[in-house]
Amino acid sequence: MEADNGVRRSSQKDHGSPVADLISLQIETVRAEIPEYARIPVDELRADTLLVVRAAARSIREDRPPSPDELQMIGRIGAHRALQGVPLHAMISACKVAIPQGDGPELRVDPKFWKWLVETFTVAAEEHRRTEMELTRNDRDQRTAFLHALFSGGSTAGVIEEAAVAFGLDPHGTYLAFRACATDAEARQRIMQACEGVGFVAAYRGDLAGIVTRRPTVRGDDLIALGRALPLTAAAASFNQASMALKVAVTFGIRGVVTIADVPLHATVLANDELSDLVVERCFGAIPRSGRQRETLEATLTAYLDHDLNIRETAETLHVHPNTLRYRLRRFEDTSSLSFERIEHLVTIWWALRRLQITRFSGG
Repeated sequence: MEADNGVRRSSQKDHGSPVADLISLQIETVRAEIPEYARIPVDELRADTLLVVRAAARSIREDRPPSPDELQMIGRIGAHRALQGVPLHAMISACKVAIPQGDGPELRVDPKFWKWLVETFTVAAEEHRRTEMELTRNDRDQRTAFLHALFSGGSTAGVIEEAAVAFGLDPHGTYLAFRACATDAEARQRIMQACEGVGFVAAYRGDLAGIVTRRPTVRGDDLIALGRALPLTAAAASFNQASMALKVAVTFGIRGVVTIADVPLHATVLANDELSDLVVERCFGAIPRSGRQRETLEATLTAYLDHDLNIRETAETLHVHPNTLRYRLRRFEDTSSLSFERIEHLVTIWWALRRLQITRFSGG
């Protein structure tokens, strides 16, 4: 018996009917060709498909568009597929596979059915996207909450282990906490990709943060700061190290993958304001704080140390004659009573220059 030239069905219902048999065959084809559908119970797929077929038949028979109840039913199916982890492209493919092409003895698709399918599938796709976005938001919120609890150090070992298992982490493994400052959306995406597959990443207080099993690789001007590899129960300590390393790297313009062990002296300068100010006074106390002489001297000493005390390279960088450079250096030694030939004096000069760099960075 034909349903108003739309979907031809026998008078039998469900199992044993020609339509039900054809639906079962199409479901098996879908499950075989689309892996995401293989894990969905056959009975569930059969029930959903029968609901769709019956709704389509009624709509075509009554020569009307899909009713609100029918659209709501189709929308629920789309949302449920998202909850089951079926991506939208797989749902579209399943629809194409399941609908037979051309005429058949039990089921024939005509333009009315295609029009009905397009209208209803649009609703299913919208509900699928909405549900998927909600799941993404929930997952993001849960990840952020987990990291906050992990890095605060306030969670018990049992709570951490339970949450780690839920997120697919090894509760007994060791991880490097990291913190990254992404300057724009593209940098953020690159950093997330660098951590993909080696750890767990989420937004954290305006930065990207998380835990990784190994040192990630970054490119360009991207920056990721790492703490030591520690058990999850000690992730707070690792994250504190990463946060300090990030602060140092941002302050001093260091890029790439940075650990606190890479910048111990920078961290010491940053963490000891009073001592650092005394070091600056030791080096530059006899020279006015403002003025051309102070600026020239700072630039000269910075270039000299950056070029490992190489007179020729430093002079080329500063665009001065080597003898002019030598004169400036002797004047500084005479004024400060410091010598470039003594290691401890070089460290003092370097320390003072880094402190001045921090002061400029902070606007002080």
